[in-house]
Amino acid sequence: MSTIFQPKSFFFTDPNSITQDALRSFGPQSANVFNITASFQSSGAKAYAICKGTVLIQPQTGNSNLVNLILRPFSQPINGLPIRYFVYRGLRVQDFFNGNLVKDAGTNESDYINKAQQAFENYYTSIEQPKPLFEAKYIGYDPANQSAELDIDSLFFKQAQYQSGEEELQQAFELPMVQAGHSLGYFAQGECGMDVILSYGDYKLENPIDEFAFNLEYARAPLATIDITNVSDEYKSKRIKEQVQQFIDVAAFYGFHAGNGTVSVYEGSAVAKKKEAAIYDAVVSKFYSKHRLYLYIQSDRGRSYDFYGNYYLSDASDNNIRIGDSSENKTAYKFGSQGWPVQIIESNQSHNTTVNEIYINLVTDSNPNAMLYVQVGSLTNAVKNNFMDAAALSTPENPDHLWINDYTPDLILANPAVGAPMNKEFISNFNSIIYQGKTLEYGVKTITEDDAELTQIYNSDFFDDIFDLLTAKPLLKQSMSNDYMVLSSPHIKQIGFLEDTTQKVITAVQTLIVRDSIPNINNPETKVERVSYITEQSDILNYLMDIQSQPYTVDTINFSALSNSTTISSLYQLPDPYFYTITEIVDGTHTIKGISLHAKDNSKPLKIIVGITLEENSRIQDIISINSLSNPRLFLTEYNQEINTFTDEKGIRYKKYKLSVSGENEENIPELHLPQAEIILYSLDDNYHFSSDYSLQMTEQPIYLIREINLSK
Repeated sequence: MSTIFQPKSFFFTDPNSITQDALRSFGPQSANVFNITASFQSSGAKAYAICKGTVLIQPQTGNSNLVNLILRPFSQPINGLPIRYFVYRGLRVQDFFNGNLVKDAGTNESDYINKAQQAFENYYTSIEQPKPLFEAKYIGYDPANQSAELDIDSLFFKQAQYQSGEEELQQAFELPMVQAGHSLGYFAQGECGMDVILSYGDYKLENPIDEFAFNLEYARAPLATIDITNVSDEYKSKRIKEQVQQFIDVAAFYGFHAGNGTVSVYEGSAVAKKKEAAIYDAVVSKFYSKHRLYLYIQSDRGRSYDFYGNYYLSDASDNNIRIGDSSENKTAYKFGSQGWPVQIIESNQSHNTTVNEIYINLVTDSNPNAMLYVQVGSLTNAVKNNFMDAAALSTPENPDHLWINDYTPDLILANPAVGAPMNKEFISNFNSIIYQGKTLEYGVKTITEDDAELTQIYNSDFFDDIFDLLTAKPLLKQSMSNDYMVLSSPHIKQIGFLEDTTQKVITAVQTLIVRDSIPNINNPETKVERVSYITEQSDILNYLMDIQSQPYTVDTINFSALSNSTTISSLYQLPDPYFYTITEIVDGTHTIKGISLHAKDNSKPLKIIVGITLEENSRIQDIISINSLSNPRLFLTEYNQEINTFTDEKGIRYKKYKLSVSGENEENIPELHLPQAEIILYSLDDNYHFSSDYSLQMTEQPIYLIREINLSK
């Protein structure tokens, strides 16, 4: 299962030291309460680092004898699925500190303490300064000066500062690094817990409406829940419930390794590497949730399946998903266990293999750009690479050739299973599906010259609603220049490329926002700041790979936008194999530099770029702020809804758009907003979309370089 992943982790304690019951298990406890901590009873065994990472320690609220430990991975345990934090709850404070001092090193101390003390010693030896007392605050433990509202990220990304002249540490610390399998201390006897949090990127929102608050109040809690009991606003409570998609059950985290990974377990002083069913026997079986499959479905605009209430078959029923162990044996449900946007599935199946298959149907209107991608899991009947295209998702055509709501054909997900012959149950696991099965429409109200109200309807094009995190700021300072900034969004989105209304290619992408500066062509001593929104391929379904036709460019997310800037000018450069050319186009009385994207091997690029100036980007920011939009994304509305392909006087064809913002209002209804001062974008190739002020500053690559590229093919 999940052969693209090869997870490798250590188990976080002695598995024989923990037990768990239903009340302590991860998941919904009611329609109002969801446990995001998997709590358990511990007999007081050692805690171990799941992976290599940096460590932050915080006091546990309500118990001065306990601390919680936050491990931020440096080496990810699951390649391609980044973890933001592991939170260990309920460790003994005595294993870390004596009063306000870090414990001394010793043969009976943890690897964490011994390594921290050694690093402290080495540092002061290297600078030839007397070593001060090793205070707890030097490794980030300073609760008296750290408010509960402080973001955890602010501590992980903080840099040490020194008071000049006195060489005295002042509010400075260095979070210790531990290796995978290092001992950290001991869990206390009694109730402890573990959180596993997926990474959505290293950024901060200025006005986080929907983001879970990863602050020190959360870090210090004995256990954590998402509780909407006292939230009276139904729209707000629905948005809050979306937060559970960032958490996974620690049992499912380890169960996921059973497909194609290893879990290292301490057996006395020796380490045993467990695989496949042995992972279940050694560790997953200790959890109450040992046979649960958690199904996450991300749908329109990155929200959970049916967040907008548009996936339904009829007004008479809320059911919108069918689940069963065969095509003939399925039951209809409303997606989400106890009203939370994750479906918990348990299945006892009669066979004698090591895999359980589940059959799923989702609602679709069979539109020509429907698509599905299984990011985590194994879709055994996929068209290719865990993708399903519009043809595979379509229901049998109705006599009137109309788009109607119906269930998709079967989607078959396979996951590891254990048990006696003819009694097979899942090894706890999680699957993640990204699905766009219905057409999402936006209405924009305008006032005509006769003061009549007119509503224009816009449908999403293949590049719409892709670029998110429009108001986010990166946590890391990436350049000495303030003119350069890169923000990565690891949320996977899908783009379906059409040719003559037929879906030809589907790509799974992540996105970048790059802010840079370029010399002003009219005044080279000044610069024009600009913002580029860029996609990066994660996976691809390509029909043309196996036939004689122009191939598509296949790339992977394997470069840093920072490394593609010039150190002198802080100017972003396209990564290999891409380059651009410039062709002038005429729009009315305006001559505009048109940008076309190319690949060195003459393949057709699948990268989407939207380029605007910083001033134009500020108009987008104003729309979001004025209208209090949640989950804002870029949207390109066609300049002419009837015919949007134009031909200039030289016969050059181009498309023209108005840049707008889609977002949710206070009632979670998607809206479309355009700035008062229009931002016009052009495209010659459906890849590069640019404003005239953005392209004006660009100069074509030297002709010798392009010739060199062509000769190298």
